[in-house]
Amino acid sequence: MIRWATILVLLLILVLTSWIHSSLQEEDRVLVKDRGEPDSVMWDFKRTDMDENGLPKAKLQAELMKHYPLDDSVELEVPVMQIYNEKHVMPWHVTGERGWLSGDGEKLLLYGKVYIWRNETPKSEGDGGELVKEIEMITTDLKILLKEEYAETPNFVMILRGQSKVTAIGMQVNFKNRNLKLLKDVRGHYDNTPKH
Repeated sequence: MIRWATILVLLLILVLTSWIHSSLQEEDRVLVKDRGEPDSVMWDFKRTDMDENGLPKAKLQAELMKHYPLDDSVELEVPVMQIYNEKHVMPWHVTGERGWLSGDGEKLLLYGKVYIWRNETPKSEGDGGELVKEIEMITTDLKILLKEEYAETPNFVMILRGQSKVTAIGMQVNFKNRNLKLLKDVRGHYDNTPKH
C-alpha cells in the first residue's frame, strides 16, 4: 500500500512539474496576473522614443495605462504604436486590443486582434491627397521586440496589398528592413492589374 502511495505521489509531482513548465512557456501569450496592484494609472498615455539624432524612433499611446511596481511593467488598453524607419518617411502603424510592456521597455505584447499597416510615400511634397495603404496585416497576439524593430506571431495572418491577398499561419516581420517571413500554410491571390 505504501509503495502505491509513493508511486502516486511521484506521478502527481511529475504532472505538476510538466504543467508548470508548459505554463512558463506560455509567458508571451498570457498576461501575468500576479504582479500585485498598479501604483499608477494614466488615461491618454503617450510615450515617444528618440534616436541618437533626436528624431522619433517609436511612438506608443493607449487609452489607459496601468503601471505595476513589482516588475515595472505596464498594461495598456487599446495600444497604438508608430515605428519609424531610418529615413523617417512613412512609419509602420500597429494597433491591438490590449497590451503589455516589459519593465525594461524592450518587449511589447499585443493581445486580441492586431492590425499593422504602412501607408505609401506621397509622390510629391505638396501631395495633400488621402493616404493609401501600401500594405496591411491582420492577425492576433503579436510580440514586438522594440530594440530590434522585429515582430512575430504564431497565429493566422492575412496580408493585403492592393487587390492581392495572402494568408498564412505564423509570421515574422522586420520593420527596419521591411522583411516579411510567413511560416506555413501560405495561400495567396495576386492581382497583377496595373495601377492607373
